Amino acid sequence: MLAFAAAINEGAEYVETDVHATADGVAVVAHDPTLERTAGRPERIDSLLWHELENIPLGNDQTVP
Repeated sequence: MLAFAAAINEGAEYVETDVHATADGVAVVAHDPTLERTAGRPERIDSLLWHELENIPLGNDQTVP
């Protein structure tokens, strides 16, 4: 979400994102299907339940939106 805020602050009129579903069907905003790049973890988003995913730290006090 920090990237969205930064883009808007820089004058972007649009933002692009990807959405993935957790194993229990919760939609999350994430570019990658895994947590490898953002959290250093190999798990796929679609293999985790929301309650397993929602508090995984992504850095800069961010979690999966």
